Amino acid sequence: MPIHRELDDRSVKERVEELLRQDERARNDDVYLIFLYWRTFQGLNLDPSEASSVLRHTETIRRCRQSIQEEGSYPPTDPEVIEKRTRLD
Repeated sequence: MPIHRELDDRSVKERVEELLRQDERARNDDVYLIFLYWRTFQGLNLDPSEASSVLRHTETIRRCRQSIQEEGSYPPTDPEVIEKRTRLD
């Protein structure tokens, strides 16, 4: 399977919002969200030496999730995640 390049005009934030809307687990688990982003929008079948040049940085995706949730959309649903993120504020 070839690498899926981001061919549409949507921003990373718009794509992250789509994943948060469609998959509740992605609201609570950044590692899963990142995996889902890479699988859905960029593919995961790639040579490890290509990864850093074609995959969005994990922190960019995490920050978009954080920004979307700070705006009040798609909040976490797991009580432990809610408590942890509340303590960090």
